[in-house]
Amino acid sequence: MDNRTCATRVTSHGENTRLEIRLAGADANPYLVLAAVCASIVHGFTDDPQLPAPCTGNSYTATQAPPVAADLAEATAHFSGSSIPVKAFGELVVAHYTHAMRDQILRHRRLITDADLAQGIGRT
Repeated sequence: MDNRTCATRVTSHGENTRLEIRLAGADANPYLVLAAVCASIVHGFTDDPQLPAPCTGNSYTATQAPPVAADLAEATAHFSGSSIPVKAFGELVVAHYTHAMRDQILRHRRLITDADLAQGIGRT
């Protein structure tokens, strides 16, 4: 409840109570985010998952809270290895987005950054 350090929180009180999903960034596709949120809600209602205890402290330092993926590669591994997206969107959609994410990761790893250039990496 009202914990701004959590990726998902319940906020406000009474008839203004709402669920807040704080994880997606401004660069996320809002349609994909909404589809993922809806799929998560359906999963929660239909599959009765075992939820962790609510985090009452700082979730950045909490050891009991489930971790958020550290990067796109880790998120892709969770996404492609889970049955939840397959159940929600189908195998073809999951395969398509998994391929797209892995392609993006590979293209990013090939980039030479300004920091690399400053250290002389990438010079021929």
